[in-house]
Amino acid sequence: MTQLAAVKAAVGRVSLTVINCHLAETLVADLRDGRDLKESLAESMAILKKLT
Repeated sequence: MTQLAAVKAAVGRVSLTVINCHLAETLVADLRDGRDLKESLAESMAILKKLT
């Protein structure tokens, strides 16, 4: 059971890292393209809420 919990925790950390990188790239692209940042941030928050 302890090993399973450790694996689940590690997978969770990796998934958060991947999502953070994706969101950062998306926000940079949105800034570059002149997109409304409030909309971008709202989308990012919706993604994060689904994961927590």
